[in-house]
Parts: sequence; C-alpha cells; structure tokens
Amino acid sequence: MRLRAFFSWLVVWMCSFSIAIQAQTMLSRKVTVDYANSSLESVLIDIQQRYQIPFSYISQNIPLKKVVNLRAREESLQVVLGRLFSSTDVTWKEVSSQILLVKTEAYTQAIVGVVTDKNMRTPIPGVTIFLQSQPNIGTVSNGEGQFKLNNIPLGRQDITVRCIGYKPVTLPAVLFMAGKQTMLNVSLEEDVITAKEFMIRGTQVEKDKTINPLAIVSARMLSVEEANRFAGTRSDPSRMASNYAGVTNMNDLNNDIIVRGNNSFGMLWRLEGVDIPNPNHYTYINTSGGVFSVLNNNLIANSDFITSAMPAEYGNKISSAFDIRLRTGNNLKHEFNGQIGLSGIEFNAEGPLDKAQGSSYLIGARMLNFDFIKKFGVDLTVDGVPRFNDITFKLNFPGKFNDKFVVFGMGGKSKVLFEDEEKDMSQLSHPLVKTYGFFRSDVGVLGMRYEHYYSPKTYGQVITSFSTSAITSTRDINQPGKETLREYVGDFKEKGLTMSYQLTHKADQKNLVKSGITFSRKSYNYYLRNLQDKNIPLYSLNIDQLAMVNLLQGFVHWQYKPIPKLTFNTGLHYQQLFYNRTQGLDPRFSAEYAFNTRSKLKLGYGLHHQAQPVYMYINRNYNKESQVYTPANRDLKFSASNHYVVGYDYSFSKYWRFKTETYFQQHFNIPISASPGFYSALNDGAGYNEYVPDTLVNKGKGENYGIEFTIEKFLHKNTYFLFTTSLYNAHYLAPNGKWYNTLYNGNYIVNLAGGWEYPLGYKKKNALSVDLRILQSGNRRDLPIDVEASRAKNELVIKDDGFYEHRYKDYSRVDIKVSYRLNRPHVSHHFFIAIDNLLNTRNEFGNVYYYYEREQHTAYQMGMFPYGGYKVLF
Repeated sequence: MRLRAFFSWLVVWMCSFSIAIQAQTMLSRKVTVDYANSSLESVLIDIQQRYQIPFSYISQNIPLKKVVNLRAREESLQVVLGRLFSSTDVTWKEVSSQILLVKTEAYTQAIVGVVTDKNMRTPIPGVTIFLQSQPNIGTVSNGEGQFKLNNIPLGRQDITVRCIGYKPVTLPAVLFMAGKQTMLNVSLEEDVITAKEFMIRGTQVEKDKTINPLAIVSARMLSVEEANRFAGTRSDPSRMASNYAGVTNMNDLNNDIIVRGNNSFGMLWRLEGVDIPNPNHYTYINTSGGVFSVLNNNLIANSDFITSAMPAEYGNKISSAFDIRLRTGNNLKHEFNGQIGLSGIEFNAEGPLDKAQGSSYLIGARMLNFDFIKKFGVDLTVDGVPRFNDITFKLNFPGKFNDKFVVFGMGGKSKVLFEDEEKDMSQLSHPLVKTYGFFRSDVGVLGMRYEHYYSPKTYGQVITSFSTSAITSTRDINQPGKETLREYVGDFKEKGLTMSYQLTHKADQKNLVKSGITFSRKSYNYYLRNLQDKNIPLYSLNIDQLAMVNLLQGFVHWQYKPIPKLTFNTGLHYQQLFYNRTQGLDPRFSAEYAFNTRSKLKLGYGLHHQAQPVYMYINRNYNKESQVYTPANRDLKFSASNHYVVGYDYSFSKYWRFKTETYFQQHFNIPISASPGFYSALNDGAGYNEYVPDTLVNKGKGENYGIEFTIEKFLHKNTYFLFTTSLYNAHYLAPNGKWYNTLYNGNYIVNLAGGWEYPLGYKKKNALSVDLRILQSGNRRDLPIDVEASRAKNELVIKDDGFYEHRYKDYSRVDIKVSYRLNRPHVSHHFFIAIDNLLNTRNEFGNVYYYYEREQHTAYQMGMFPYGGYKVLF
C-alpha cells in the first residue's frame, strides 16, 4: 500500500513539474539575449531555436525587417518582447503553448468637415487641410467644400487650413478621440488684397474672431470644448461665460449671467438664428437664467457671446446676446455617446439619414433626479429634490446649389417639491408648523430654416419657429387646527410664433450688406394671487390676464473694408410693439484697425431698446372701495440704453494675448415706481419673484461704466491660462430722485482659470487633466430691512433710504476638476471628479425676514459641492 501511494505521489509530482516547465517556457520564462543591428525576424528565429518557444504571426502584420539592438540577462520573455515591440503596433498573448503576435488596430482617427466662406457660407473647393506637425498627412476639399482626413494620431493636434485668396487659419489643439470622428466646419475670411497674403495667426482667428463676422467689438467666440474644460462650469455654457471679463454669476444655484452690472433679463438668447425663450430649467419670468441649461452642451457648436454694442441684427435687449448654434450631425458614420453625471443620465446619437444626399441627424436626451446627490449629504440650499428631463435635436438636409433645409428644436421639463423642516412656533401669535411649495417650469422650441442662394454673391434664409414656456409655482401654509392656506399661486404660460427673413449680399471684397425682418406673435396667460394677511385668508388677485403681443423688428447692416487693416460696421435696427404702438430706432457702429499682425484698436457704439416683461403691461390696480381692477402700465415705453466701447488687443505670440476694454452705458426710459420708493426695473431678476408696484413710469435712469483686462494663454503644450479683471460701477436713479448703487454693483471681479493636460499611455493616446479656477469678486447688494418696523406691522418693511448701499461680504470660491481620458479601439472613455467651492467658503447670499419668527437671518450660498461623471463615446 505504501509503495502504491509513493508511485501515485510521484506521478502527480511529475505532472506538476511538467506543467511548471511548460509554463516557464512561455512568457514567464527567463531568457538571456544580446543582439546588435539584427533584424526582428532573425531575433524571433533565434529565440525560438534556443528556447523552444514557438511564435505564430502573419508576416505582413509584423515589421520583420526592423533593425533592433537589445541586451537582456535573465529577463522574462514578457519583458524582452515589450522592449522588442515598444515602438510598434504589435502585441502578443499566450495561446495553446505558443506566442501569438498580432497587430493592434492603429490608434488614429479621422476628421471630416466642410470649408465655407465666412461671409457668404458658400463652400470653397481646393482648400488644403493638413496636420501642422506632419504636413504629409493632408487632403484637399472637393467641389462642395467637403473633406475627410484620415490617420490622425489621437490626442491634440494643430490643423492648418490654407487657400489662395483667403487668410490662412490654424486650429490649435484640436482633440481627436477613438470613439468619435472629429467634425470640423471651417470658415475662411477672404483677403481684401489677394496679391499679397495678409498673415493672421490661426490661433487668433479661431479664438478671437467670432462666428458672426459682423461682431467685432465686445464679442467672443465661446468654444464648447472650453465649456467642458473649465472647472466650476458644470458643462453649462452660461457658467462657462462667467469666466470672461465683465461677466459674473452672483448665485451658486442659478446660472444667471450678469454682464457689466446689468440684470440678467437684459440678455438675448438666440438659437440657430432665431430669438428663443429662456432655455434653462427652473427659470422664472423676469430672468434669463435657471439652475441647469436645457441646451445639451454635447450638441452645441462654437457660438458667439456679445457683451455690449451689439450688431444691428440683435434687438429687443439692452445688455448682451448669446447666439447659440447646434452642431451638424456626422453625415458619414453613425456615432453614439452615453453619460452619467451632474446632468443626469444622458444619451446622444448622430449619423447620416441619406449618405448620397449628405443629410444627417443629431439628437440628445437627458434625465436627472437629485435624490442620489442628497443622499451623500450635499447641501443644495433648497429643501426639495429637483428633477428634470430635456431633449435637443437638429436635422440637416442639403439641397441643390448649396441650398439647405434645417429642422431644430429643444425642450425641457423641470419640477421640485419643497417641504420646510417642522418648526416649533407655539409661542407666536400665528404658529406655523410647515410650509409646502411646488415649482415647475417647461420650455420648448421647434424651428425650421431654409437657406437659398440666388447667386454666388447673394443668399437668403427664412426661419419659422414655434415656442412655448410655462411656469407654475405654489406655496401653502399648514397651521395647527386650521385649514391649509394657499399663500401664493402663480401660473404663467407663453406661446409664440416667429417668422424672419434675412438677405446677405457681398458686392465685392470690400462691401457686405445684410438685412432682415422679423415678426413675432406671442400669447400670454398670466395668473397671480397672493395671500395678503397671514391670519385672515384675504387674497389679492394681482394678475389674471390673457394678452396677445405682436413685435416687429427689422435691420440693415453694412460692413466696409477699405484696406486690409481697417473694418467699418454701420447699421440700423428698428422695432415696434403693436400692443401699445411703442417704437424704437437704434443706430449701431463699430470699427477695427489692425496696426500690425499683433495689435488692434476697436471702437463701438449702439443704441438699444427693450420691451418690458409682459407682466408689467398687464399688471392692474385694485380699488378697495369699488373693488374694481384697472390697467396700470399698458402704455409703458421701451427701456433704452446707449453703449460706448473702446478696446485694444495685443498678441504676445501665437498662444498669448492681452485684451482690454473700457465702456460706458447710459440707460434711460427705465420703468420705476410712480410713487416715492426704491423700485427700478434695473434691479429685477435677482430671485424667484415678480414684485412690481401698482403703477410704473418711464422716468428711471442708470449708468454703468468700467474697465476690463484679460491675459490669456490658449491651450498649447498641454497648458492653458485665463486671467480676467473687471473694475466697474452700476448706479440707478430711484423714484425719490436720488442715485443709488444697483443690486448688481459688485464693483470688481478677479478670475483666474487654468489647467494642465498630461498625455499618458502608448503613443500618448490617453490623458490626465487637472483644471483649477479661483474667483474673487464683490458680492450682490440688498435693500435695508427695518426689523423693528417689520415686527410692529407683521410684514416686511424697507427703510426709506440707503437703497442697495449694503453689499454682502466679498464672494470667494475655488473650484477644481480632475479628469482622465482613455482611448481604446473604436471607443473612448472619460472619467472626472470635480469639487465646486473646494474650501467650503460660506458666501453670503442675502438677508431674509421670517414673518413667523419675527427675526432677520442671513442666507448663505452653496457650500462644498462634489460631483463626478463618466462618459463613453463609440
């Protein structure tokens, strides 16, 4: 028995030893080699013969003629093969007692796009497009201006575009990823004198030049990639714009854009060439912002942001304009991407509808529930849990002779249910247990655009759009032993139809004329009711109105370039509100002179008119004796503002520039209260309210002035940098005849944003990025609350003077984001983590008087806000 057991153990040991020996003969086996100027083929044969290691491969996939030099002593075969194939696309694995050598798919990507004339949008054939670092990788655009360039290494590459008769363009740091072809639409500016090339740095053209060639002062192209790169932007175009000089956001929760001390309602939103309602979730009727953008940042193309003295085609706003464009979907290949993060669960798709015709689709949808964020203990500064969903799309149908038909749209729904914490108010005369609130906002836009070329020098476009928006807000009071009271209810609905036509004619290289007319018809259904007395359910029916408002706008714009260094823009904008027969005629002017290829001087002027929010027009006075409501403000005129701008740009190099602008804005015909008090429409838009005195008059004035500085390094050699400083003042004339600071007069803004991107992995195809933002600015201002008088009257009482003189403590915030981009064949993975308000700074937001506590408390902005996300493109 012992002998049988011994032989059994011996058989098992020999089998194990055989397996171990077999394993050693493969990748873990130690080998010693010494090769000098040997071909890869001879090295493989030698290793196979000396160590009995069989290799299997297809000869044409392996660089067998490659000369190698390698010395290794007692190194594993895995290490030796790694050194042999370190600079190749060859990988290996152990299969059935042999080493299988295979060629990996090349980590390259393609770029597809079209080259057009910047002014006329006509395709340009024969344009050369090439990789700046490898000029041998290049192509030429076809008769329709289309091009496709293959075999571009992953990562960031500079792309150069050249054509005789046009100024050359270099697109710096274009990102190429494995999971998505790069779509690139390039607009070239024609040289006034074609016999002599007037060189302009490509980086300057792409970063400084706007998409709209008529916007040359107080304007900036917003790159979507920058929106995703900057820390603290939450992939939101509005928050991204707050990094620029003169722009701030005074509310951590909302993305309202405060430009040069103006309220956010004065900003114009435009999508695909048509004015649209506020495109944000959780918005309100007197603002242009919200909590999240409805527009999907993954679908937005490079767009224009104009902060003053707008070209003649922009009207009915007195502050600024955000001209958003959507990308055109890939018409050659179906591509998809999914994402989960702060914007919720997201899925986007694009691809050809008909490859032969070149038509394409682009669509994206998102859904978010903030329950999971609150579970991590993140303070959202609200008692409810936000939920929203939205969709954005664009369909593109090219026609004959460069004609084009485009269908686009966006829509979003958002809601939140508030429930205050239970409070012990038993000692008060009006004890309160809980308050409940509900808020919902919806918005939608559907548009169609047709572009037709009458000749190579003339084209027109017709745009028709339908829009809708709705806001519902309620607040209930639950008192012990009493019926629940509805303290407030607001229901605001808007529907609109807009039709516009534009005609552009380029007479020659020096003269361009653009004109257009727009008619919009909007219907409003507003209902607003407040509980006047918290003890007795007496309601004030402020608004219960239906209104139909028609607005006509028209413009003409002439651009003249007498010499290559000098550009003039002149124009007129006209608008008429049929509701009360109010009219406005606005002259516009701008000029740019290039001293050389490095420095430019810019001038701008514009008169701007703006219609009042509809709730002002339909607000009514209530006579308690007769119990009759009468119209209060139907005859209000347009608000108006003169803008004066002087700017200077200087480029230190291709990637560094300095910019400064000084401005003066003179507001007049601003609605203010007819009776002495503090109210001026210049201070509207600071919160979710629509406070309006019974009667308004157009006797208000305002003055905004300041100076801005920008030092910027565009992304180059893996780093970028943006430093902006703004010094400004904003004052208004109150109904009492005195001048005061406006609510938005923060006096200064200092912003520093930068980042570093470090390529990693094989052929540097992956990347680790760190982005940082530091913001220091003056905070918002507020009205002085008379606490003693408020207690005596059991209602909020504002002091009679010192309006908005109190400014909250300076706002300070540090944001950081760390991201990693991982490329694999046909797929790209993106991971990121971010922390807004990294130092958990307690920034003051406002003073609040609580009726039932009879006390004033300071409310604070959001504290530390961590979030992250994952995105896959395939």
